Amino acid sequence: MSFSFRRAQPADLPAVLDIYAQARAFMQQAGNPSQWGTHHPPAELLTEDIAAQKLYLCLQASTPLAVFFFDYGQAPDPCYNSIQGAWQRSGPYGVVHRMAAAHAARGTGAAAACLDYCMRHSSGYVRIDTHNDNLPMQRLLLKNGFAFCGIIQLAHGRDSRAYDKFQPSAQ
Repeated sequence: MSFSFRRAQPADLPAVLDIYAQARAFMQQAGNPSQWGTHHPPAELLTEDIAAQKLYLCLQASTPLAVFFFDYGQAPDPCYNSIQGAWQRSGPYGVVHRMAAAHAARGTGAAAACLDYCMRHSSGYVRIDTHNDNLPMQRLLLKNGFAFCGIIQLAHGRDSRAYDKFQPSAQ
């Protein structure tokens, strides 16, 4: 399947909220009820992500199938400064957060395409973390060449499983 990507705009917020609602329902069914609960991420955070131009949509034709936060720089996530384990490398990296897919995206490869997009738009080095109970995301990451690096602690104190992928030819 062919996908396109673009930054989310304020008018996309209803579709973005719907995708996250679908993802929370899937997480509940997959045995991961506590990562996002019934309301995360809140509309206020998503509005901030859109204003900062860091929230992206994965589209098929003009239909949003997935959404994700992506940032790139020297150290875009302070939670990644300390890890129980080791990152594969240091230096600039892309970070992916809050990746979610609509029900219609299941089995299309949209989630893998989102990860590939982030690799292509970073230095070829991406970091991501996920909840211990988020087995579908853990499988997706390993299937797409990410390595488990250790445990990080998020700002609100919860531990999270950290992964990274280095691919110097991604640029």
